[in-house]
Amino acid sequence: MVVLGGGNGIGRQTCHALAQAGAKVVCVDRDETRASAVAREVDGVAHAADVTKRGEVERVFAAARQHGAVRGVVDIVGMPHLGPLANLDDRLWASQFDLVLTHAFLAVQIGGKAIADAGGGTMVFVASMSGLTQIPGQVAYGTAKAALIQLVAGMGLEFGPARVRVNAVAPGFVRTPRLNDRQADSARGAGLTGRDRDRDIVSEFGYVEPRDRTDAARRRGDRGGREPASARGHRSLKPNPRLSARAAPCAPQGETECRHKRAGSWDISATLLNMPE
Repeated sequence: MVVLGGGNGIGRQTCHALAQAGAKVVCVDRDETRASAVAREVDGVAHAADVTKRGEVERVFAAARQHGAVRGVVDIVGMPHLGPLANLDDRLWASQFDLVLTHAFLAVQIGGKAIADAGGGTMVFVASMSGLTQIPGQVAYGTAKAALIQLVAGMGLEFGPARVRVNAVAPGFVRTPRLNDRQADSARGAGLTGRDRDRDIVSEFGYVEPRDRTDAARRRGDRGGREPASARGHRSLKPNPRLSARAAPCAPQGETECRHKRAGSWDISATLLNMPE
């Protein structure tokens, strides 16, 4: 399994989940130190590459084939340029599509062929809720993620006869180390602490929490209650009930030991390896 963007955050957790499921993981990151660190944690293979460049993606998959047939790709690469679209110049607009879409195009072309040559397998791309709804300050990012979702849907049809499944997942706000660092910097600059700090970062990244649930419902973990107007129209992506009761493999940032989240968490490896046909 080749993991693009596997050196940090969701990518790192994906490498651990796949390794726990028995896969030989090729961890690819533009930061060689991070790629090597995660590869050591999962007894995998590290590659440093800029996956927005065709030549480097070709090199990644040529090297991956040296370790056996490539049967899967997970692409987590992506970073938003936040702010009003009116403030985005041509360079940042092009950069946004490189960071979200160009690597995916290269991955399906080059990685998809490697999987097809091996007799079939699966490709999973990490999209975003920003590609499914409208969030102020994320117009460029959401546009690129919407295009990614369309790319995945189209390539699922094209690759079907070759027994290559192509799917996307669209997470919401995820507390990765990068977002935590950004939150800390933003909070320090604004003098925010505690809940005010959390609300600031959540507001910036468009996460919507139903605010009219009662305190008692919050304590019970009850998801009931009327959805606020601000959240209506947002598509809700729910975990597969077949997987939701299983414990998910997890390697907390800063630790090399793989641990399990509480029951009821997502089983990432099962989700990636058992996507619908």
